[in-house]
Amino acid sequence: MVELLLQHIIAEPERLDDLGDGLLLIESSKTQEILLKEGIVTIGKRRSDPTASLDFDNERLEEGDMEWRPETLMSLVTPMSRIYCMLHADKRPFSRILIGRGAHNDMVINDPVVSTIHAFIESDANNSQFFLVDNCSKNGTRINACTIDARKPTYIEEGDCICFGRAIFYVVSKGVLSDLVSHYTV
Repeated sequence: MVELLLQHIIAEPERLDDLGDGLLLIESSKTQEILLKEGIVTIGKRRSDPTASLDFDNERLEEGDMEWRPETLMSLVTPMSRIYCMLHADKRPFSRILIGRGAHNDMVINDPVVSTIHAFIESDANNSQFFLVDNCSKNGTRINACTIDARKPTYIEEGDCICFGRAIFYVVSKGVLSDLVSHYTV
């Protein structure tokens, strides 16, 4: 699994090519409590729930819109944020991306409230959809502030905010990450 720091991509934008074309997870610098206080549940809108939207500077997203503002995402991440790719650079899927506190996981989250193997991500056969599965973790896994059922695959998409314990990640595309990097270098 490819793991990079945002600062490395800002310094060398050509490293975006190392990430493949799949969805990416980018680590937040804020806690869930702060995000909820600020009213930030997702940075996009889920197709499955047209009422779930984010208030960007007091402008509500309308149904069907998927609007990204690099400055909003910039307020949620730092150059030290970790980025993970859900596909190999040659577009082969990972059979399963393990997430948890244990050193053997693909995504290691150093947080005592995260279980040893907290959750995992799988893709469909075409690499077009990704599913998050909570591995019966003690503190649960949340997507856009909603706790997901243990052992039940839950569809994730661009714009989702995923919480494992206190660790928060946003699901973004390579295009959104590229826009974010451009915003830093302007």
